[in-house]
Amino acid sequence: ILSIELLIIVILIVVVIIIVSFYFVKKIRTPLKELEHVIKAYRAGDFDVRSVNISGNEIGRLAMAFNELLDSVKTEKSISQKITHIADSM
Repeated sequence: ILSIELLIIVILIVVVIIIVSFYFVKKIRTPLKELEHVIKAYRAGDFDVRSVNISGNEIGRLAMAFNELLDSVKTEKSISQKITHIADSM
């Protein structure tokens, strides 16, 4: 009887651990998939795409840093195009 109760408790604990693990995997995977979508859209030529995942955790900070990088690239590209236009008009 005691070993059956212990087995049931162990099975319940394992089930709870599996459920909690799936929750955290989804919580981590969803913003990473969104960031992957942003990268693919940028690579395809959508230079205005930005991540909407702005949170205080590591993934949110990564998304904000990536957005800042995209903004810097856009600014530098714009400056380069203006310089080229000025040089061509001379």
